[in-house]
Amino acid sequence: MPLNHQITLAAVLALVPTAQGDDLTTPQVVLREGGSVAGTADMTAVFGVSIDDQKRWYADVDTDFPNIDEDRFIVRNGDLVAREGMSAASPPNATVGAWGELDGGVTESGALAWNIFLDGGGTTAADDDLAYFGDTLLAREGDLANVPGFGAGTTWNGMVSVKASDDGRALLVATIRDPTQPGLLEWAAVLFTLDGAGAATPEVLAVTGAAPAGTSDLLVALESGEAQSALADGGHVMFTAHLDDPSAPFAIFVDGAIVARDGGPSPVPGRNWASVKNAELDVNAHGSWVAIGTLAGDTSDNLLITVDGTVLAQEDDVLASISPHVIEKFGPLPNAGPIHIGDNGNVLFNAEWSDPDGSANRGLFLNDRLVMRTGDVTTSGDVIVDFSDMAGGYALNDSGEAVVARVLLADGDVAIVVIDVGPWVSLGRGLAGTSGLIPYLVGGGTLAAGEPVALSMNNARPGVATTLVVGFSKAAAPFKGGILVPAPDILFAGLPVDGTGHLAFSAPMPAGAPSGFDLYFQFWHPDPQGYALFAASNAIVGTTP
Repeated sequence: MPLNHQITLAAVLALVPTAQGDDLTTPQVVLREGGSVAGTADMTAVFGVSIDDQKRWYADVDTDFPNIDEDRFIVRNGDLVAREGMSAASPPNATVGAWGELDGGVTESGALAWNIFLDGGGTTAADDDLAYFGDTLLAREGDLANVPGFGAGTTWNGMVSVKASDDGRALLVATIRDPTQPGLLEWAAVLFTLDGAGAATPEVLAVTGAAPAGTSDLLVALESGEAQSALADGGHVMFTAHLDDPSAPFAIFVDGAIVARDGGPSPVPGRNWASVKNAELDVNAHGSWVAIGTLAGDTSDNLLITVDGTVLAQEDDVLASISPHVIEKFGPLPNAGPIHIGDNGNVLFNAEWSDPDGSANRGLFLNDRLVMRTGDVTTSGDVIVDFSDMAGGYALNDSGEAVVARVLLADGDVAIVVIDVGPWVSLGRGLAGTSGLIPYLVGGGTLAAGEPVALSMNNARPGVATTLVVGFSKAAAPFKGGILVPAPDILFAGLPVDGTGHLAFSAPMPAGAPSGFDLYFQFWHPDPQGYALFAASNAIVGTTP
């Protein structure tokens, strides 16, 4: 890094102590029960949420609109995008009766990829299920599929899942009927690529009776859950398949390769996967992937979240943001709740931990960073008492910088909240100290010139003098029984931790930092209860816009 940039960025760290709280994010209520939806009706329920890289939130909501055939809406930042009962593109006089999932189908252009069900216009139960990407019809129940790789005369049956990417691709998981296999319902995963004129070219990735790329075993079926297939920019695709090998029936595929399989090796030494059936999963624009699976062996720690074949979190783990408590479960079994991975590497998941305060022991995590928990107070002063850990209950935008969630407030209202986490990723690698606590570090701010940058640490040894290590690259070097993550380019020693184990700083970001530059931070300090008499916070990295 050029010296002038070192000097400029060093100015960021001439920080002024503040009284920042435990975290630097606060949930913002953007729509609540009884709130107006597009000026047309009031919201009564939320079916699903999503969010895009412009941090525009999307919601699939029910309302009190008097006509029950027109009372379900999709809104973007409160504005109407689609509604039940609106006119369909075809056939004449047909209307939209219902639709499937929302998360995974949102694009920056505003075009949705989704499956819809029609009413009227002569439609019947045999042809009312359609898959669209924007205005382009991808498939319709009962129509000839005309997809290379399908048998002659194959027709579409049911649209199970539709995902979209910003670069003009759509992933359709559907059931089909091949006339040479009467009475048999087959499964298929098809990747559509749209051209500038809206025409869609299909590519079969998997179909019943054929071997998907990456194996010689034949496909029996595909998983049908909302979070059990994924598509990202660049054409990266992920799904779980049921294969015809009874000894290892379920496998997770990423870009034509098996990355996890029943009975196969897991990232935990000595423990194979027991099952990846019902695995929640996601993939990002770099081809990095995340999945939740079940390990063989001890059932007290057999649920594992893996990123690119490495361990992110496991039942019975201690994460810095909940230290010294341990994770007891990930979401509602067997599915464990949705999971998302951003292009910056942030992984969003939900977990419950061992805090005896049962009113504040469930939350949403980005890696090891707790970004929302039961008991949190929103910017409007409302208390979150519960949140949805089911399909469509929460989502992460593609950039990994914003979260949207469906929550229950203390007054009984259902609401949608948005959490802006900024360009920060927690890298873990904390080292426990006093009382078995891992010091917990978070970063806040956009890292844009002139905007405030903030660091906040909790769980440190009260009254200790700590050292902030700042790096312009990652060292990940063994040190004092832990891992020193930042390269030690700048050290700020003797920073005072208060009597509660807390330390926080804030300062404006000066101009001069190159775009896309990573800054690494980690605190280290002596601690007589720590391994090798030291403790360390988790490391974080922030990326300049």
